Amino acid sequence: DILTSDVMIIICGAGHIAVPLAKFAVELGFHVIVIDDRPDVAHPARFPGCEVIAEDFVPTLRNLPINASTYVVLITRGHEHDAACLAEILNRKSDAAYVGLIGSRRRVNIVIEMLEKQGVKAAKLAGLFTPVGLPIGAESPEEIAASIMAELICVRKKGAEKARRIRKGMEVVS
Repeated sequence: DILTSDVMIIICGAGHIAVPLAKFAVELGFHVIVIDDRPDVAHPARFPGCEVIAEDFVPTLRNLPINASTYVVLITRGHEHDAACLAEILNRKSDAAYVGLIGSRRRVNIVIEMLEKQGVKAAKLAGLFTPVGLPIGAESPEEIAASIMAELICVRKKGAEKARRIRKGMEVVS
């Protein structure tokens, strides 16, 4: 009952990982919004039970409420989209409960460098969960989605700092 529909997940990117992620999030009681600028992939038929928005990322994010009950997962098709979405989210006055970015260390570093050059505060960047998901050795889209949902549940129930310690292997999940 701790996960209720007032808890929202915004998934930026409607590719192969977004489908199982959205499905799991709906099943776990999240209100799910999927955003992608490609109408062929951001199609409601691919995301049952979700609000699907097939429009540009940044203007869409600008119009969505983001607060302590909002979880944002960035799984777009390119680091330019990731950086633009992150800048919009991290430059807000109210913080999301969770902001996670998928990607290799190289891709993540490129995004962080882009944002630093744009003046995004280091403290905001330090709060970013990346790579997204708990480190369980996930490989398939479904496994990656499960690792992301496990991390979101951990943040929701135990808090961001405890989730960070678990990610680093400094604390046992219980």
